[in-house]
Amino acid sequence: MTTFKIYLLFFLLSNTFIIHCYANNQGRSEILISGYINSENICTLNINGPSSLDSGSINISDLNPNGGILTGEMKNFNASILCTMPTKIALKFSSSLGSDNAYKLGIYKTNKNKEAAHIYADIGKIKPTTDGILNKYAAIGNRNLNPNTLIVVGPLQYNSEPEYQVISGVQGNKYNIYSPINTNYNLKTSTSFNLPFRLGIFSENVNSGWTNDIIGTSFSLSSTVTVELFSI
Repeated sequence: MTTFKIYLLFFLLSNTFIIHCYANNQGRSEILISGYINSENICTLNINGPSSLDSGSINISDLNPNGGILTGEMKNFNASILCTMPTKIALKFSSSLGSDNAYKLGIYKTNKNKEAAHIYADIGKIKPTTDGILNKYAAIGNRNLNPNTLIVVGPLQYNSEPEYQVISGVQGNKYNIYSPINTNYNLKTSTSFNLPFRLGIFSENVNSGWTNDIIGTSFSLSSTVTVELFSI
């Protein structure tokens, strides 16, 4: 950001003549004028909700053989965004685990490359807000986020929307990036956004034999979920 400051110095000189006596300049004062015109849009992102997603310690014998949630329930989070200027925004989701399954944000694998558990993410049924007004989500099909070629796609542009919509961890998948839209299915322009989403950890079906790979060890579920903010 380039800042321009203009300093104006004012001089007051009296040329008043009284009975042929010159009025001398006895001093001066300076007023410093500062400030700037900002042409840069700055957006800040804060995630409100649990500081971590902790499944605790779970015994293998307590696992659902068919696979099931390990965090007790899906945990609610909210992406709070403030911008200095009205703008369109989008959120991109990823996991340190990586994923090749559109319905899994991140996949935990054993040392024998068997899937043991996964992070599941969705946008839930709580709608996003812009400036306090309820809106809808849309998945963005254009990963370059070019406003000239932006295409709003996905189930949320239809009249009958699902209660929950998965957030994909596959880079390039249209459900990997979300943005709020208005009732006309246009991307919303605002300075204040609140975008809710949910996270949970699920175990996989034990029929794959993944539990045999971790016998005698402690299988770590440590990972990181990253939410990236883009202005469009």
